[in-house]
Amino acid sequence: MKNYHHTQTKQEKVSLKGFHFRLAEEAEALELSGYQYNAITPFFMKDEKIPIILSEDITLLEPAYLWFSGGRINVKMGCAVKDFLQFFGDRVIIAKI
Repeated sequence: MKNYHHTQTKQEKVSLKGFHFRLAEEAEALELSGYQYNAITPFFMKDEKIPIILSEDITLLEPAYLWFSGGRINVKMGCAVKDFLQFFGDRVIIAKI
């Protein structure tokens, strides 16, 4: 999956070093979610009140589809954005990230 930074004139690739979106330390994330690092999924978390932050850009994709961890390091799941939003409801915060 490629990560792009959008400008008015062109799209520029942003290096992976530019993405540091961690809100909890590894031990705290395990305690809150029940999942280990690189395996955290929003499904069946220990604390199902934790908000889910979703980039607004994902909702604008055609087709609007996203991939995320399936609860194990080597398992990924895909889902239509519409279905994801319907399932998680008010837990989802759509933000310009």
